[in-house]
Amino acid sequence: MRKLATLICLILIATSCSNDSDSEEVSALKEKVSILEKKLDNTVNESKYDSVWNSDYQETWMEVCETILEYEEENNPKVSASKVCRCSLDGLMSAFTLKEYESWPQNVKDGAAAPYVHRCWPT
Repeated sequence: MRKLATLICLILIATSCSNDSDSEEVSALKEKVSILEKKLDNTVNESKYDSVWNSDYQETWMEVCETILEYEEENNPKVSASKVCRCSLDGLMSAFTLKEYESWPQNVKDGAAAPYVHRCWPT
């Protein structure tokens, strides 16, 4: 997810150099990501809080990821947010249990996802 965090930073940097309409767009995206992250936190079901990443959690994770990559997808025809996010999530799920992943602070989650985002990013 470090790559995702880097993308957010790049978006924020790009918008600081852009006009006000871009800033409004980024603000709207940030708000949507915040809402989806809260939804993600609420979808963790304690009874399934082991090695299985439940479908609700996966769907919300994909929504957050796709929202973050939406800007890249619009500006780079090679990028498919859904493909990059699905591939990254599959990598995370194969490497970590949901319990492990959810126990980490966001910066560690971002760092854990970064290699998968990098591997899944189109060349």
